[in-house]
Order: sequence, then C-alpha cells, then structure tokens
Amino acid sequence: KDNRTYSDNRFPVLFAPPFSMPLPTPKAKPPHPLDKQQGGDREKKTPIMIHRAIFGSFDRFIGIITEHFAGAFPTWLAPVQVRVLPISEERHGEYAKKLVDELKAEGFRVELDDRNEKIGYKIREAQTQKIPYMLVVGDKEIEANAVGVRARKEGDLGAMPVEEFKKKLKEEVETFAR
Repeated sequence: KDNRTYSDNRFPVLFAPPFSMPLPTPKAKPPHPLDKQQGGDREKKTPIMIHRAIFGSFDRFIGIITEHFAGAFPTWLAPVQVRVLPISEERHGEYAKKLVDELKAEGFRVELDDRNEKIGYKIREAQTQKIPYMLVVGDKEIEANAVGVRARKEGDLGAMPVEEFKKKLKEEVETFAR
C-alpha cells in the first residue's frame, strides 16, 4: 500500500493540516496506441487529470455577492431592472408593450407583467422578487404619457413623465448607484 501525504492547495499548510490519501493502483492496461505512434517507450502509463476550477470561483463569487445584497441587487446589477404593470391588459396593454419596447431600445432589462391579476398582487410579487422599479400603467398615465413609478426602496414615487423616468434610470445605471 502506497500512502503519500498531500496538502490542500487552496490553503497554506499552516492552516490546513496535510491529509493522507492512498494512491489508486490501476489495473494493467495495454499502452495507448498514440504512445506507440509518437515513439513512446510502450510502458504502462497511469493517466493523470489536472483539475482547474475556473467556473468554481465564479460560482462562489455569485453566491457571495447574492448573499451580500440579500438578493436586492442595485439597479445596474439587477437581472430585471424594471417591470411594467398594466392595470388592465385590455385597456392598457398596448401602451405597456410600447413602453417596454422603448426601455429595451435604451438598453434596460425590462419585463412586462400582462397577467390578468389584481394590480396589488402584481406589485407585491414584484416587491417580493426585489425588482428595483415597477411602472404602473393606467388611464391617467396613458393620457399624460407618463408612468406611475414604484421603487423597491422608496415605495410609491408617483406619476412621472416617461422621458424623466428614462433619464433617472439611465443616471442610476451609469453611476452604479446603490
């Protein structure tokens, strides 16, 4: 039995005591045909796999940053920056779709919630999902070419012209505001 001592390469030897691991003894296999073709010595070889965890570190980073923000990412980092909530799909759906297209054209990550649900339920669900901005669209907003803005942190900000909201959102995203 061949026992050798290895240390965990993620931590210095001072912090992680070495551990023993028996080396596997592979069964005798014929040499690989490429070994012979490349002028090899035709001796039995033990395959060795070198492991790199490129995505492992990325996964740990995503986990850490999600935990840091408790899922409530700042607007510039949020997967969905704005959710448009029409009060009634029949009456306000067309304006809501136009608004979504405008915001997407500006480069924002936008979703349309056109389900046939009560507006309070849609707002509560978006709040639970920690969407930074919810835009409520109804008759008054269509007439004034505006949106009813609800921010995740500040709550109801009232009606705001569409262009003013775009400017506010663009500034928040470009300055990496929290």
